[in-house]
Amino acid sequence: MTTPEKPADQPQTTSGKPPKHGTATATSRLMGWRDEMRRARKLHRPSLKDWECDGLYHIFPDFVQDILMDDTSVLAVPPPPDDEAAAAPSRFGAVRSLFQSSYCSTNDNNNNNTNNNNNNNSSDHHCDHNSNPKTYESFIPDKANTPVVAQQIPALLDGRFLTTHEFWSQYEAPKIPCVIRNIPFGYEGGNGSRADANDNNPVVVEPWRALDAWPLPRLRQDEDLRDRLFKCGEDDNGRSVKVKLKHFLRYQRHNRDDSPLYIFDTSCFEYSSDDDSDSDESDNTEKNNRRNKKRADAMVAKRLLQDYRVPIYFRQDLFQLVSESRRAPYRWFLVGPARSGTTVHIDPLATNAWNTLIQGKKRWVLFPPHVPKHVVKGKGVIRDNEDDEAIHYFMFILPRIKRKAAAAVLQQQEEELIHNNNSQHGDHYHLYDKNGKPQAQPTSPSSSLSSSSSSSSSNPVKKAKSNEDASSHYRHFCCYEFTQHAGETVFIPNGWWHAVLNLTDTVGVTQNYCSERNFDAVWRQTRSGRPKMAWKWLLQLQDRPAYRHLAQRARQLNAMDSFAMKYDPTEIAKRRQRRQEQQEEQQRQEDQEKRQRQEQALIIAPKKEENPETTQRQQQESAGTDRNKNDDGSANNDDDDDDGSTDSDSSSSSSSSSSSSSSSSSSSSSSEDDEEEEENEKEDEKEDHRRKQRRKG
Repeated sequence: MTTPEKPADQPQTTSGKPPKHGTATATSRLMGWRDEMRRARKLHRPSLKDWECDGLYHIFPDFVQDILMDDTSVLAVPPPPDDEAAAAPSRFGAVRSLFQSSYCSTNDNNNNNTNNNNNNNSSDHHCDHNSNPKTYESFIPDKANTPVVAQQIPALLDGRFLTTHEFWSQYEAPKIPCVIRNIPFGYEGGNGSRADANDNNPVVVEPWRALDAWPLPRLRQDEDLRDRLFKCGEDDNGRSVKVKLKHFLRYQRHNRDDSPLYIFDTSCFEYSSDDDSDSDESDNTEKNNRRNKKRADAMVAKRLLQDYRVPIYFRQDLFQLVSESRRAPYRWFLVGPARSGTTVHIDPLATNAWNTLIQGKKRWVLFPPHVPKHVVKGKGVIRDNEDDEAIHYFMFILPRIKRKAAAAVLQQQEEELIHNNNSQHGDHYHLYDKNGKPQAQPTSPSSSLSSSSSSSSSNPVKKAKSNEDASSHYRHFCCYEFTQHAGETVFIPNGWWHAVLNLTDTVGVTQNYCSERNFDAVWRQTRSGRPKMAWKWLLQLQDRPAYRHLAQRARQLNAMDSFAMKYDPTEIAKRRQRRQEQQEEQQRQEDQEKRQRQEQALIIAPKKEENPETTQRQQQESAGTDRNKNDDGSANNDDDDDDGSTDSDSSSSSSSSSSSSSSSSSSSSSSEDDEEEEENEKEDEKEDHRRKQRRKG
């Protein structure tokens, strides 16, 4: 049995029990869901202190009323077939009453005319734009020169009569945005009133379970989803900010934020297929808790996947050949308060997208692929300290972009008119200046020179060129705005810029996909943006006979663009070979540098070896001097004559002087000089000995 929620103003603790009044902790526990959402807002945008600073909560109703004031054509849900209605009367009755006031469709006359038309042209499944003039708006300042398709954008289609072949050939392949009605009610593939001749097996389906399970009153009472965490933002590090659904739904009803948080969750559809048969045999409580949580998440994911069905028009998703863990996120469960939304963007990897609304109203704006990014993003019109959230974009930035585009086109047309008028009167002077004002004809060269010098001081040429460049950015500008109602599915082709604003509280689902019609664009972006997944994808395409032509097409695109896939074994071998060659070349350079260093060392080595030889010679000379001194000392001891002493002193002094002179010049003498000195010393010794013999005789 579902426990009803407490009123928003009734205090409650985080455990769900009323706080004890009169205690110190009672005040800190009054909030509950408010504290949880305050934490989420702080994590999502920590720099934003006041989420109500612009007061958009008070002026937003007037903005919505201006958009929806002409939206008066409301019709009940198309009646189901008799057999299905009889089988489930309660379901179809609930669906019919739920969407009685929100579903927008064509009027009865249009439906009758469509049913009576049995030919196979496109008028069978078209609806009328003019029934809701404010709901579908197009802004094309220069219709004569804007490259737009002939059909109305978005094309309004009816799933009861639109076949898959018609959609693929007439809308998906030419990349025309569409709004397809009645898909959630079980009408898709043209099975409502007729079967196309090309469809051998008409599709007969039942309404989505989400029609009963996803409206906000049902979500508030859903025991499977109320306590589950859903992503409503990201912190500065890219980590998901998650809150419980029951807390978010109360925040959705009572918040007054300028741009509220928005549940945009993809993990709720993810689950693991691991075998849990032995979970009860384990005694580890923590492991059991993890298994139980994983099992509960898997049950919720399977249930959500069964609540809706991928429409038959978008069922060919080539990314399904890649494992769920390897492919990028591609499906999201959406719960958005009024004033929330997504700012202008292009879907990643050139994928197509579809968005089905279960409850509420969304406002869309579309820009064709040829409109420049900086124009779409509002560069030059966003003011300082102005936010770029979806609500700011729709209420303030987009009107400025449209006004600037209109002014640029008007200026361009005026310049062309001035140029045509001047060309009719010759090239020697101009009747009108750049601003369209008449100017006097120069009467003399001097006046012409003075006028040219004065005009050059203000540099009108540069100013005119800058204005021309600015206006060229808005050339061929166009955008398309429309309102999506409950039960409608929007198709966005790849390359189209789009932004979404929730006019009311909304619930929906969206997916991105790749088909054969946009394979070329998706492959070119996937091979560079996600190279490993691209290689696995190519192998899967090659292994399946039904998709081998796409694998061949992918290789053709690689050859046309001279693109080498990073994980191709051939390219891996080439990279290894290049790395090996680079390493070998680096080793050769290092060896060459080493040899050069060795050669330089050999050249310097002889110069360094001279110093040891000189030291050795000096040691030998000092040793010879010491011997001479010892010999002279012994001769003085034996000699008693003064003359002999004088002679010996003189001889010793001469020998010492000769030795000192030899030592002073030892750095430059050779070994022959040393030998001569030794012979001289020997002769001196012999002469001294003869003198002593004569004295004794």
